Amino acid sequence: MRLTQKGIESLTSDGRRRDVTVSGMPGLIVRVSRAHGREVRTWRYRYFRDGRAQIATLGDFPAVSVAAARVLHAELIEIVRNGGDPRAFVEARAAERLPASARPASTGPTVRDVVEDFLRTTDRKRPEQARALLKANVLPEIGDLSAADVRKRDFLRIYDLILARGSKTVANRVHALLKQVFAVALDHDLIDTMPGFPRDKPGGVERPRERVLSDAEIVALWRTLDTLTPQGKRGRRITRPLALALKIALVTAQRRGEIATAKWADLVEIDTVDATGKRERRKAWHIPETKTDAAHTLPLSPLALRLLDELSEHAGTSPYWLPNAVNPAASADDRAHTITAAAQRIRADVAIGDWSPHDLRRTARTGMAALGVPDAVAERVLNHAVGDRMIAVYNRHGYAAEMADALDRWATHLEEITK
Repeated sequence: MRLTQKGIESLTSDGRRRDVTVSGMPGLIVRVSRAHGREVRTWRYRYFRDGRAQIATLGDFPAVSVAAARVLHAELIEIVRNGGDPRAFVEARAAERLPASARPASTGPTVRDVVEDFLRTTDRKRPEQARALLKANVLPEIGDLSAADVRKRDFLRIYDLILARGSKTVANRVHALLKQVFAVALDHDLIDTMPGFPRDKPGGVERPRERVLSDAEIVALWRTLDTLTPQGKRGRRITRPLALALKIALVTAQRRGEIATAKWADLVEIDTVDATGKRERRKAWHIPETKTDAAHTLPLSPLALRLLDELSEHAGTSPYWLPNAVNPAASADDRAHTITAAAQRIRADVAIGDWSPHDLRRTARTGMAALGVPDAVAERVLNHAVGDRMIAVYNRHGYAAEMADALDRWATHLEEITK
């Protein structure tokens, strides 16, 4: 059998324990057995020492990944070639990878201490997101370990466990966070040297999503949202406020987190002046906190205002557009997740394939471009950072009138195709 992820995953015990040799990897064996109702695949290495065959158990897949098994196999071959004992080497490595609770007590700040120092002293846009990632993936494994004793293998174990769940993006986020945590710990004199980190991202290079809904798919989504949430009746799989939130995401091209945390007090009135000097007073949405750290004031189209008027009927006395009845003090990430979860629940009903709330933002940006909206205007609708720093410094035009025109044109297009 070849050493591939799919090849290992396809191995079954067929009701009995069996050993499968890996082609091109002398001595490497995968033992397949069944325990507690599931298939267990264990890496083993067969070698000769003092003329007798020996077996070293390397660990279970996928906790020990295919990539890790390949590296470990090369190391063991070299150990045998130099007269060493692979079993002793494996046992020593296993001791290093034990949970913190099983390691000898060490002095100095623990990983938990440096994590808390990092979260307390660094200014992050979404501290609750960083805390959740570290609490779920790092602290259970090495939280009680002395920060000075952390090794690269500790990080590799954490990444392997995350990748075993199929979460490549999470592995990359945790990798980046850990680098920041220990860099801050070094700056604060909590550790003397930085631990070693894997050079490459554990989850590999991430490919940006490119999903854009066609007009036909927009119509399917829009009408399905109305079908699932008829006025005056309880919605199926999605509430009417969440259906309106998805529509607002498409109409305004704003992020789900900004919609989820928007307050009625954020609605303001602004003056817009177009190129001909025509002045107009109109409603706008002031977003005080954004991903780019720059506040954003977005003129609202008549369609967006109608959606907000309907949304206000459901909000009651809550200061938020989308009240969280279960947890009124919910974090920004938790509020944003409700929109994502709603989209996931209705995916089969909409029947347009894979899509996410953020794809609606990309769809709006693409749609405005198709309607002839200049890139400079469309990018400001999305509140993207200006690429050239000098342009940002010298061009102080607010683009309010241009954004209003762009969003009105996009809203008119949506109304025409969904009527």
